[in-house]
Amino acid sequence: MLESNVLRYHRDYSLRDLTTAESLVLISYRLWLLHHVQAPDPGLPDWRTGLAAVGLSRAADELFDPLAEATVTGSRLSVEIQPLRCRRISHQEGFLLGCHAQLQHHLLEDAGRTLSDWLSPTAGRVASPLLWRFAMALSTAQLILPLRYASRSAARRGAVKSPLWHGGVSRLH
Repeated sequence: MLESNVLRYHRDYSLRDLTTAESLVLISYRLWLLHHVQAPDPGLPDWRTGLAAVGLSRAADELFDPLAEATVTGSRLSVEIQPLRCRRISHQEGFLLGCHAQLQHHLLEDAGRTLSDWLSPTAGRVASPLLWRFAMALSTAQLILPLRYASRSAARRGAVKSPLWHGGVSRLH
């Protein structure tokens, strides 16, 4: 467990280093955590605001909200809740960003390993289709997260085949 290069995300990058797409996902996640896990500060913007601004209102409610809940309830690590403007990226945030990037770049084996390092098996089964669909919604909105980490085997063989489909929902295998 926990062999993923994504674990280094929090050491190698800060909020200043992130692209617009990464910042949108990270700030939306922080706001979600601040609103749902801690007592919400009335001065904080709604976590959906940034996603709505890029046309992802529906994806925010149908995908991001249950995904964030699954990551909190099923994380193998304790959940760090960062202040909104904190420059540091938490382990949890690194997993979220890394997994989305791996899915967008069709590195499904890497994403599966990242997901299993990050979440319990049950939470992983819940989160997997949500992650895939949200990553594709981001892609449709032209918000591509850079692939900062990939396994050496994935780099050698290129992109992995598309996911298997079960009843209209993709799952990582």
